[in-house]
Amino acid sequence: MATLVLTALGTAIGGPVGGAVGAMLGQQLDRAIVGNGPRRDGPRLQELELQTSSYGTAIPAIFGTMRVAGTVIWASDLIERRTVNGGSKTRPATTTYSYSANLAVAVSSKPIARIGRIWADGNLLRGSDGALKVEAVLRMYNGWDDQAVDPLLASSEGMALSSAHRGLAYVVIEDLQLADFGNRIPSLTFEIFERDVPAAVSEILHHASRGLIEGISNETVDGFAVQGSDQRTSIAPLTNSFPIILRPNGRQLHAEDWFSPTANAVAYEPVSAIDGRAIERPAKKRGAKSKSSASFAVRHYEPARDYQIGLQRYGGSSDVGRDIQIDLPVSLSASKAKRISTLLSIQDASASMQSAATLALRPDIPKLGSFVQSNQKLTEIEYQKGAFRISTSGWISQSAVPDLAIDAGRDVAAPDLAIGETLLHLVDLPAIAAPLPLEPKLGVISAGTGEGWRKAALSLRDGNSLIEIGRTAPPGTIGTLIAPFAEGQAQRIDRKSRPVIRITHPGMSLLPGNGDPLWTNAPVLHIAGEFVKYGNCQQISATDYWLSDLVRGCFGTEHNMAAHGAGHTIAVVNAEQIAVFDSLALPVGAPVSIEAVGLGDTQPVLASITSVGLALRPLSPVHLRISRNEALDLKLEWKRRSRLDTGWCDFVDLPLDEPQPLFRVSLEASGILINEYQVDSEVLEIAASTVSSWQLAAGTLLHCAVRQVGAGAVSLPCVRQFVV
Repeated sequence: MATLVLTALGTAIGGPVGGAVGAMLGQQLDRAIVGNGPRRDGPRLQELELQTSSYGTAIPAIFGTMRVAGTVIWASDLIERRTVNGGSKTRPATTTYSYSANLAVAVSSKPIARIGRIWADGNLLRGSDGALKVEAVLRMYNGWDDQAVDPLLASSEGMALSSAHRGLAYVVIEDLQLADFGNRIPSLTFEIFERDVPAAVSEILHHASRGLIEGISNETVDGFAVQGSDQRTSIAPLTNSFPIILRPNGRQLHAEDWFSPTANAVAYEPVSAIDGRAIERPAKKRGAKSKSSASFAVRHYEPARDYQIGLQRYGGSSDVGRDIQIDLPVSLSASKAKRISTLLSIQDASASMQSAATLALRPDIPKLGSFVQSNQKLTEIEYQKGAFRISTSGWISQSAVPDLAIDAGRDVAAPDLAIGETLLHLVDLPAIAAPLPLEPKLGVISAGTGEGWRKAALSLRDGNSLIEIGRTAPPGTIGTLIAPFAEGQAQRIDRKSRPVIRITHPGMSLLPGNGDPLWTNAPVLHIAGEFVKYGNCQQISATDYWLSDLVRGCFGTEHNMAAHGAGHTIAVVNAEQIAVFDSLALPVGAPVSIEAVGLGDTQPVLASITSVGLALRPLSPVHLRISRNEALDLKLEWKRRSRLDTGWCDFVDLPLDEPQPLFRVSLEASGILINEYQVDSEVLEIAASTVSSWQLAAGTLLHCAVRQVGAGAVSLPCVRQFVV
């Protein structure tokens, strides 16, 4: 308006030059009053996906439910922690570094009810049950006027410099572990619940206009973020897309639905002459077909797909017409978005019907934007002497369009799985490959009662103190024995036993096997100190498996082949799912206790094992034979075994697993030690005279035990009895 006035005034005073100067001054005045026109920055779909920390960034006001990135209002430097693991006489300690961060993120400039899920780089950081998926401490401030200063901000910045940020909803994340995010602060997005029901569009308009817009509309949205450089641009996505009209009402604007009965005005009667002077006759015209739209597409946030961008289109493509795409930064169901695209398309087609007519000047002049007829809307009023000319465009004549049934589609969403409590199973590991260890090897197999469990921190209990030793491996497979396991025989394939294993949850699984339990890579189970290989595994339910073709007492655990009753814990021994600790300076034969603390644990989980040292203990000899020759000399023969498992290789000698072969042979009668020998070969010959010197009565039962002496431990005995 100022541009027109100053242009006319400048032309009258200074001619064309004065008109140009007046136009420039008028444009500047219009910008100062009205705004920058097309340069207004309104909300866009992508703005809510990028986390910012720039000074002066506007913080949106959230209505309903939205997923927003928020604005970082405070952050600490990365915090480095150093942990020393292991360390012994034979192996140096290992130093590992971990990093964490503290930050505060503003999510809404008005109070909210609660915060739901939180995503970090697209993966769930906090589930719908409120449990965190990574190590961190989370505190939420709803933005009410009585919220206190956060203790972390107060301790870092000082109470005098710390604000309670009242009226601002924000989240404080303390000690966020960054190992899963490449040791950097991830991009966070938050599911904000300002309320648990949809928000009325009229309420949002009233709040954003600071009371300038009043009225009640039946239109609702699941969520909306009020933001923009001014009031007009902040509400433009709603007023331009939803079937709502704003009518002047004194110094305010009144919001009404398109189909509201109060929006209809009295019909008018056009005139052809005023005071005997003929005027322009009413005219009607239809817009060009090329200007009518072929389809309308609405892009929006889809709650059913974790607030990813969805698109709903009405109408198909055509050789003529336009395809109009509208970015609607609103959390909206697919059915409502389809309804909006339908209404916009129908209204756009109706608007091509235009008419103009002249009316006599009367006191009850309708306001611009009012309905004149049920299928017409005023678009322009031109005042003339004694009359005014109105222009109208077509309007939707049918009743309100309901939400349309539509499939929202599917996406690959981050799984929101329950974490549960930590399950811990300790294994005294053998040495099956070179180089041979110099200390006992402790294996820790871990999992959770929920499928969302990932890891836990481990500590070695030393008396009343705890020593941090690291973290667990990826989740393994832990279950229980359902059907009893009969006592087995070593060095034989058990084709009769059919134990039934029940795993903790369906997220775990057992390897199927290839039918050969003697295969080097055959699956291995650990139960009550015994290693069991199996050849076949059949799944009989979601969590139950049936095993067959077994080899019992593997890796020198044949002394633990007693019958295992139902309820015993079993674990799958998999190199990728077991944390191995072989530098804890544990003595051979000592008991060990380990504590684990995971994200879902309210108390530390304790697991114990009676002794360790299987990796250092030679395997007990086998095939002990006792014979006497014609001279009554006594001869004992046996075969050594190697801890190095090279598979089942016929006609190939086993590799040496000790610096030198050394065996200890003990002879007892009635529990009394008769004699003990130490030899470096797999045979022992005792002369008849020596046997006679023992002065044993004829028919005495002699107990013979052969052990292999290793560099770090002595094997369990190979035992046989014979009569002297």
